[in-house]
Amino acid sequence: MPLNDKIKAVLSTLTDEERELLLRLRELKNRDENAYQQALSEMVSMLYEFVPVPMEQFLTDPYYLGQFSGTIYPRLKRDLIELFDGNYSIIILTGSIGWGKTTFSAVSVLRIIYEILCFRNPPSVFGLMENATITVLLVGPTKNQVLYTLFDNVYNLVLTVPFFKEKVTKKIDLDEGIIDFPEKNLMVMAKSGDDNSMLGLNVIAAVIDEANFYEKTGARRVNTLYNVLTTRMKSRYLFHSRSPAKIFLVSSATTYDSFLETKVRELADKEGVFIRRYSLWDVKEGYYSTNTFPVFVGNRLAAPRIIREQDIDYYEKNYQNDFGVGPLVIKVPVDFYDDFRDDIYTALRDLAGYPVMSINPFLPNMEKFYNCVVSEQNPLLGGAILKHPFSHMVYEYPNADFYIDWDSITRKTAKGNRVPLINPQTPRFIHIDLGVKNDACGIAMGHIAEFERGKLFLSPVIYIDFMLRIKPVEGSEIYIEDIRDLILKFYDAGFNIIKITFDKFQSLESIQKFKSLGFNADTLSTESFEAYKLLKDIIYAGRIKFYYYEPFVKEIISLYLDVTKAKVDHPPEGSKDVADAVCGVVNSIYEYIVEKKVIFHSDDLYTATRDVIVKNRALIYADGIASSREDAIENYFRNMYGL
Repeated sequence: MPLNDKIKAVLSTLTDEERELLLRLRELKNRDENAYQQALSEMVSMLYEFVPVPMEQFLTDPYYLGQFSGTIYPRLKRDLIELFDGNYSIIILTGSIGWGKTTFSAVSVLRIIYEILCFRNPPSVFGLMENATITVLLVGPTKNQVLYTLFDNVYNLVLTVPFFKEKVTKKIDLDEGIIDFPEKNLMVMAKSGDDNSMLGLNVIAAVIDEANFYEKTGARRVNTLYNVLTTRMKSRYLFHSRSPAKIFLVSSATTYDSFLETKVRELADKEGVFIRRYSLWDVKEGYYSTNTFPVFVGNRLAAPRIIREQDIDYYEKNYQNDFGVGPLVIKVPVDFYDDFRDDIYTALRDLAGYPVMSINPFLPNMEKFYNCVVSEQNPLLGGAILKHPFSHMVYEYPNADFYIDWDSITRKTAKGNRVPLINPQTPRFIHIDLGVKNDACGIAMGHIAEFERGKLFLSPVIYIDFMLRIKPVEGSEIYIEDIRDLILKFYDAGFNIIKITFDKFQSLESIQKFKSLGFNADTLSTESFEAYKLLKDIIYAGRIKFYYYEPFVKEIISLYLDVTKAKVDHPPEGSKDVADAVCGVVNSIYEYIVEKKVIFHSDDLYTATRDVIVKNRALIYADGIASSREDAIENYFRNMYGL
């Protein structure tokens, strides 16, 4: 910051009394320079026991941090000088692992301690009672975590920096995580995030370390802690011309919906907020190759990927920057090519410092997913394409304008009745993921379109006929009867619906209703990891086809594997209604296959009875006796699909 701007920033924070005093000092300086210098010296002496040195000197002078200067990256030195020369109260440090967030925090804490110790009577300076204790808090997910990292760094600096060794009295309790400066009524304390005792302290500065990793207390607790501490700091220290209160939020990047990313979006344009997000190579200048390769960081609808140099302009012009973290395309040193090739999500998060949609993504290789999307550029066999048959992408229930575009999914026969455009006689499977009261509902329908020949078996290829998300408007809830009516409309339009499955929520009545109408209806849970693994397997094998449906794409991108619960889940603000519906269709089809009687085949003869379907997600069928695999396939289609 230029000197004039610094002066203006300081002047803007002065009270009327301070401005009056400054004016009188200026008048004194114009009349008598010696008297001015003497008055200034007396004022400083009354306030300070030690006159604070500028931050740049603090970092380079051997009496302070000069002997450690070589361990602090040049970029971090520049940032530290900017931070303490400016008027910042909220500091956010995020990005990759290993760029020096802990070092930056420790040096910042040491500087704050130093500035407080320089006062003759710190409590009175900050408007507190003379015997009040001022506290600098170091907070972590657990006490041990903060003791062995940030507190240990600060403790070692206090023991080794000459100023702290020679000028101040200190008492240290390593077990409790306390550094006490009794002569100045100042304490540095390490605390766990769930320790409520810290909320009543006179906190002048706090570091909330690993802010994205409070597993036991959760993001809500971290947010509460942040709100309480900032409110208390403002109430106690806001009157000061340059508030000494500072709160640090520190953590490596995790997911887009994490606590720290939410705070970055909330505070990015606020005054007094200092944000630094670095990739590993941003800070460690000169450590890595100058040769780079481009990486598209992805957005909510498109997966990250390594791209070619000639494609950079295309990605920058045609993709929206949803995250706003940095550029859509980054240049990565070739040293990290293998990391990005092998696991681009982990590399983006841990090395580039970008948040990802999930920590353990359900589908790390989204290219496989997009290969399954049917479009005019990627049609089905024969050139057909799948289309969304509804008037709205999401049915905002109830909406009188919502309708089914039958011409997009059916055709009229010579007799005037409708039949499906694609595989008209093929049996259909529907799965409904019912919402809880005001939650959204997901519905999908699909069918087996063909069979791919493998070395031993024939594997089904599934087409998803439609997907739909139904979201009740505020103050409304979805009536299950309307869901049933929607399904019956497709049956009346000629779709051969042979199986309807529901998740377990409020599904008993619907199952009974459909059974009374002659449908095969039942519950089917998609909560297990195995259910989603089947969906993942057929996506990776390219044995499922669907149209581009934005709610489905968004859900798939954000799904993650919860290792502790052994299930696939969505982020706190996300959903998986449509994904559950598609997953349900796939599992319903495979259940239908597996539950049929199984007969294994020999090398030269296939024998079976009607409707025999081989287990283990594969099929070989023959009506009676077939002399070849080709005859078996033909007989299967003739009997089961009415060809």
